[in-house]
This record gives sequence, structure tokens and C-alpha cells, in this order.
Amino acid sequence: MTKVIRLKRKKHSASLKPLKAERAQRRKKYDFSRFTQEKYKIFMLIICVAAVACGSLIYRFYSNSNINGIITEKVFAMQNSGFAAALVFLLKTDFLFLALSFFLGTSYAGKSLVFFPPALKCLIIGYTGGLMYNEFELKGVLFCLLFIYPYAVITTASLIFAANESAYMSGYVLKLVTNKNTADDISARLYFLRYLFLAVINCACAAVNAGIICFLAGKIAL
Repeated sequence: MTKVIRLKRKKHSASLKPLKAERAQRRKKYDFSRFTQEKYKIFMLIICVAAVACGSLIYRFYSNSNINGIITEKVFAMQNSGFAAALVFLLKTDFLFLALSFFLGTSYAGKSLVFFPPALKCLIIGYTGGLMYNEFELKGVLFCLLFIYPYAVITTASLIFAANESAYMSGYVLKLVTNKNTADDISARLYFLRYLFLAVINCACAAVNAGIICFLAGKIAL
């Protein structure tokens, strides 16, 4: 009787081994996919930091008077405008990059180009920071610290998340075009909803920053 019980226990434990191995494999696959996703975001962050530094160096060695005049004009206009005008300016600028990232995600060739919108934005931020410091010294630095950099950090982080979504969507579109089997559960509706969520965050940040500019920018005479 005891032998029969032991045999049954051995058989039951043997049947559980494949299940445990399958669960471990799934867990390992999930952890690896999560790691690659975070690794991609870190890579995008490194690109953005390098782009800010490159923007400062471009201003230092290849400063252009026409570009400097345009940026200075925009800064003065934003400083002296009301809430609505500042909000529209901020939304137009950020939604341009967000829309570019969105459409790159719908292209099968966009996966290798999704880094371009955040890199270009950070390049402009670096160039603007160098210009503000050189033209207005400490007042320019204070203006950047209050009105440009905090807003730029939040919206750039939003753009990095958008670029990450676009990279996955573009890869999925490429697999569909090449008729490759894919187990990815990606839908256009989910892609649109995630971008809509990021757009709402950008709108809220733009409204807050426009309010700060409206109330405080006049007190900093550049």
C-alpha cells in the first residue's frame, strides 16, 4: 500500500516539473522584455542629454545671428504676452514634436527614426540655454530655470515615452508588412489612447507654465 502511494506521489511531482519549467521560462521572458523596454528608454534619455550638450556647443562654435534673433524674439513675445498667447505658443511647439513621433510610429520604417523628435527638441533646448546665458547672463539663467527647464524636462520625458510607444508600434507594422508571425498584442486603439494620455499631460503642463509665465515673467527684466 505504501509503495502505491509513493508511486503516485512521484508521478504527480514528475507531472509538475514541465509546468514549473514553463512558468519559469515565461517569467524569464517577461523580465527580459521589461528589461529591454527600460533599456530603450535609458538609451533615449542618453541621446537627449547628449543633444542638450550638442546644442550648447553648436551655439558656442557655430552661432547663427538669424536663429538667435528668432529665439530672442520668441522669448520676448512669450514674456510680454498674456496667458492665452503663451499657452498657444507652448502647445504648438510641443504638439509638433508629439505629432511627428506619432506618425513615425505608424510607418514600418519609423523605428530607426523615433529618436529624432526628442533629440531635435533637446538640441533646441541646449542652444536656447546657451543663448540665454550669453545674452542675458544671470537673468537669462534665472529665466531658463523658472520657465524653460522645468517645463522642458516634463514634456521631454513625455516625448521619450511617446517615442518608445512609436518604436514598438513601428516594429509591429513592419512585421505585418513583411507577413511575419508576431505574438505582440498591439492595437491601434491602444496606441492612440496612450498618445492621447501624453497629450493631456502636455496640455496640463503647458497651462501651468503659461500661468507661471503670465504672473512672474514680467518681474524678470531681460
